Amino acid sequence: MDKLKELYNKYYYISSLDQADSAESNRLLNLYWSGICFFVMLAFLVLELVFKSEYYHEHRLQILYMAGACLSISLSFVLSIATKNVSREKAYILKTLPFYVIYCWCGTTCPIILFYNQANHYNGLIVFLCATNIVLCIFTASLPLLAVVFASCAAMLPGVVRFFWSVRNL
Repeated sequence: MDKLKELYNKYYYISSLDQADSAESNRLLNLYWSGICFFVMLAFLVLELVFKSEYYHEHRLQILYMAGACLSISLSFVLSIATKNVSREKAYILKTLPFYVIYCWCGTTCPIILFYNQANHYNGLIVFLCATNIVLCIFTASLPLLAVVFASCAAMLPGVVRFFWSVRNL
């Protein structure tokens, strides 16, 4: 076991001090994009409530998702402001955590809602794959991010097998 740890540290370990600068750029990106995404999601929520209020029962999941997205995006914005002055040793995890809040709601919960509750199988899978690819391209793959990705894959796997197996047998 010590030999594996030694090999990992030799080839893959990045010190927390080296990751502190990328954490600050993650925090600034999150501040910028969460502000924009909040207003866009709020506009969609208002339009949904205004134009489809008489069909509330048909669109309640979309309204719930948009309200939850507005809450998670605003929480992420506040967390990004609060983590401005943290020590460099803990900077990467604390400054990237606000983005994980958005990804957990918008990148994993939305596809699962689309996939199972609204029976939008293709859209749910595409949203999940696109969000995960974007996140993995922008941020380094940390253990919390991989745990969320694998949990979402495990949640969607039975539906993917059931739906795409039945499509294949048509």
